[in-house]
Amino acid sequence: MRIALFLFLLLAASSTGCRMLMPAQPVLTAPSPAERRQDYVNANPGLSPEVALAVVGGQVIEGMSQDDVTASLGPPERAAISAFSNSDTEWRYSILRQSVTFSTESGSSASSRAVGEVIVLFAHDRVVEVRQIQFPEERGL
Repeated sequence: MRIALFLFLLLAASSTGCRMLMPAQPVLTAPSPAERRQDYVNANPGLSPEVALAVVGGQVIEGMSQDDVTASLGPPERAAISAFSNSDTEWRYSILRQSVTFSTESGSSASSRAVGEVIVLFAHDRVVEVRQIQFPEERGL
């Protein structure tokens, strides 16, 4: 009986031009890097205050785990067995600098180039050293 009544009302509503409103679908967006870092800290209440502060700030300090570094900087661009004597693994990240922005009829474009590299050295899943290398400046001809 209830099903018949529902179908009757549905048919009557559609024949009179009434529209049923469907609930709006939520819009999903990816979290920003800052939000992602804060979410990691919130999900890991056992982090030391120093590590939590470093992660929120997008920094790396000695003693962080590989998960902490991934939360702070993202996945490494390159990972390898370390060539340095004090570590077993190294992760590398490029330091990019926005250089030229130009506009054309089809839109604007920006280019960036690596101006250095951050090398994170791990021993037994813990950061033992962070090195930063600056590349020499390119000179125009």
